[in-house]
Amino acid sequence: MQAPHSRGFRPGAYGSLLLVCCAWLMLLPAAQAATRHWDCQQVDGKYVCNVQKPVAATGETEAATKPPASESADKTSAPEEQAEESAGEASPENVSPGRKGWSCAAGSGKKGWNCALSGPDPRRKPLPSKPSEAVAEGRAAASGASTITGADELRFRSMMSVLPNDPWGMNCAAPPPGADDGISREERESIPMDITSDYAEMVDNEISTFVGSVDMQRADQRLLGDFVSHDKVSNTLHAKGNVIYRENDTTIGSDSAFLKLDSGVGTLRNSQFIFEKMPSRGTARVSHFDSKTFSRYESVTYTSCRPGNQDWLLHASTLKIDKETGRGAARHAWLEFKGVPFLYTPYLSFPIDNRRMSGFLTPSFSTASRTGFSLTAPYYWNIAPNYDATFYPRYMTKRGPLLGAEFRYLTEMSKGSVQGEIVPNDFERDQMRGSFQFTDRTTFTPNLSSNLRLDYVSDNNYVYELGNTLDFSNKVYLHSFGNLNFIDKFNDLTVSSTAYVSNYQVLDETIPDSQKPYRQLPQVNLNLSHPLGLANGVASVSNEYVYWDHSDNVTGSRVNIKPRLTFPWETTWGFLKPSLSVQHTQYWLSNLDKQPAGFDFASSVGRTTPIFSTDSGLFFERDTNWFGTPMSQTLEPRLFYLYVPHQDQEDIPVFAASPYDFTFYQLFRENRFTGVDRMGDANQVSVALTSRLIDQSTGKERFRGSIGKIFEIQAQRTELLVGDVLTANNTALLGTQFSRSANAFNTIDQNDVIADFSAALTDTLTFNPLVIWNYQENHADRLQANLQYHDGRNRLLNLGYRHRRDLLELTDASARFPIVKDWYAVGRWQYSLLHDTTLDSFVGFEKESCCWRFSLLGRRWVNNLSGDPAQSVNDSDVNTGIFLQVELKGLTRFGDQVDRFLEKSISGYERPGR
Repeated sequence: MQAPHSRGFRPGAYGSLLLVCCAWLMLLPAAQAATRHWDCQQVDGKYVCNVQKPVAATGETEAATKPPASESADKTSAPEEQAEESAGEASPENVSPGRKGWSCAAGSGKKGWNCALSGPDPRRKPLPSKPSEAVAEGRAAASGASTITGADELRFRSMMSVLPNDPWGMNCAAPPPGADDGISREERESIPMDITSDYAEMVDNEISTFVGSVDMQRADQRLLGDFVSHDKVSNTLHAKGNVIYRENDTTIGSDSAFLKLDSGVGTLRNSQFIFEKMPSRGTARVSHFDSKTFSRYESVTYTSCRPGNQDWLLHASTLKIDKETGRGAARHAWLEFKGVPFLYTPYLSFPIDNRRMSGFLTPSFSTASRTGFSLTAPYYWNIAPNYDATFYPRYMTKRGPLLGAEFRYLTEMSKGSVQGEIVPNDFERDQMRGSFQFTDRTTFTPNLSSNLRLDYVSDNNYVYELGNTLDFSNKVYLHSFGNLNFIDKFNDLTVSSTAYVSNYQVLDETIPDSQKPYRQLPQVNLNLSHPLGLANGVASVSNEYVYWDHSDNVTGSRVNIKPRLTFPWETTWGFLKPSLSVQHTQYWLSNLDKQPAGFDFASSVGRTTPIFSTDSGLFFERDTNWFGTPMSQTLEPRLFYLYVPHQDQEDIPVFAASPYDFTFYQLFRENRFTGVDRMGDANQVSVALTSRLIDQSTGKERFRGSIGKIFEIQAQRTELLVGDVLTANNTALLGTQFSRSANAFNTIDQNDVIADFSAALTDTLTFNPLVIWNYQENHADRLQANLQYHDGRNRLLNLGYRHRRDLLELTDASARFPIVKDWYAVGRWQYSLLHDTTLDSFVGFEKESCCWRFSLLGRRWVNNLSGDPAQSVNDSDVNTGIFLQVELKGLTRFGDQVDRFLEKSISGYERPGR
């Protein structure tokens, strides 16, 4: 079994753990070395000893150091280690029954040790022992247990005392304050080392020995221990007795360490690791460093839980790290959660750096009313450094198997993907179904680029029935398009151009063929701009050609040319921007026999319209005080004049046009309609006033209020009714709503006043109301208000209300709040007052801790609901689903991507770790 680097797998489980082990070998200061020593433990009144005998730098065998004794004991030579001597007497009473290896007991009188060898010399391997209950847990490490013992937790507590900050602090997902990447090796070597100890000795300026409370510090490096010895000749370091080393936000603890600094060869026994940036920790009973790039580990355990917490543990009997290949391999790995093992693999391969590798990704699963239980098991294929593929077979209990694949590529000029799915036989429909998608972005030169997207599904219900159940958007159509973009500057002439093609696949079966949107085959835009050199003037011209294609309606070409002169003048206290333009639009129509009833178009028709506008504004500012806080208050009056003469446009087709969704900034547009099929007449003045309160100490905007109104000098005459648009559903496709009951678009009235506010009531509470009020008829054409509580720690409450006369009225409430320790409730309720039904609702729970996260969500939502209040909600439009996600931080994630859905659905929600 292999686990790849990308697509949801996190290599931190082993890769980060053991990369740092290699780093500490390579970066230790010159004071790091090792000597051979006896490792003796008192068990039942006797000492059980193990000889640790590293090989010298020259490859020759060194003489062993005897265990401490008041006087020399009798010597017993071990045949396997001719250069090694061991003191003691082979008396039966000193040997534990059935025990193999060296057993030593304190001698009587002047005799310091009584030792005996049973069986072959164990050489450097730990001996099994029968410890008393008082030391049983501490000796688990010596026996090679793959777990985090009580003794390990004590060592972790000592290591934590060395750290400047708690890595598992208030924000578990963020690096602790002051965490950085450290300094370079060259910088370290230029800084002197400070060493303190109870006893120090140097022999022939070659061997330095420090004993008792050893503390070595240099730059960001620190080494603590009971005994540290460095041999300058062999450049080896030996440390033992509660060894703790910290560097680069990584802390390592060990019983003993032997390192050859030149070759990177060494051994650590019973080691513990803390990685502050993740944060995470782990243990390895024995760590072998065979070179600077290859290391081996025995009895490994890893977790991202803070010391004292072992909610989840990842175990492996052996582990290998190869920095040259960028891969690691573990054998007999298993995952334990809350003390229960639930996942085992005999072999696991994973990346330890940014190099990708092939393998299975973590599975995802969910259950929904239209698919049943769904399980996806993706496989990642690393084809080449710039090519990869993901295969994601999926099984749905109600629909059957789905085979999906995605191919991605990246070249010097392009990046894109090809994705396809096929359902060989849908159980519900008894037919083959599928989808296809292709995307590409190419930069040919710094001035020339392209963008392409193709979308296709086998039937109109594919997205609704088999798409992502946590995608809460209701798709009415699939949009395929391609464009080619050019922009450059020739002296003072700026040139930009776009060639664009577009097609729609409508998914709403209620839309007849004649009402489906037009294809643009193609649309070409050419824009030129040049400074005049007079009063900051700019001359520009916008040109557009588009061919509107349709199989069941009128088709034709349209050319639009718009030359423009502007003379902007700006200072710190105000601005004035007069503009004069002329817009000419010409149509050449065909297929007139297919035009809908009520239309009578000529084969050629045109329109020329002059447009004059002046935008002006002033800025005033003063110092004030708001509830004891120094503030800067601004006053920003703005005046906008627009003149466009009226023209009869009934004989001009409307391929794609609708009113803009009215906001405060629509007061200053030259055309109230999208596109150029309709040009709104105007002789009007827009008056607006904006005021802001800005905190002088932080620069934060505490309040912003804007109010404005259009005063018509001459009443508007150009209208756009739903029936005027050749394909009325174009308006819905383009995102603009209309009132079907009045057969007119819902837009601003001449008697409307618009007010838009934003207030930060406190550091955690904001209020944003907007109202478009018709003072003549005394009602709101549009009203919306949002109140949000956000404490910055993902505790949220959102209350919203939206109203558009004769079109929309709904309430929207969402929240994330704590229930008990580390448990949160999440939910949303979106209710349509016009339809008297719930549009979207979900409720769920999250468990959030520093090392794992659990999310469970139940959702009910409605598809394909229009703005028509007369439309009733059928049972077939209602969907339900249950979604689960479990994330082991620093390792992997199982289940559906609930956090991404919550980020879209709850305003202000932030995914942990971002």
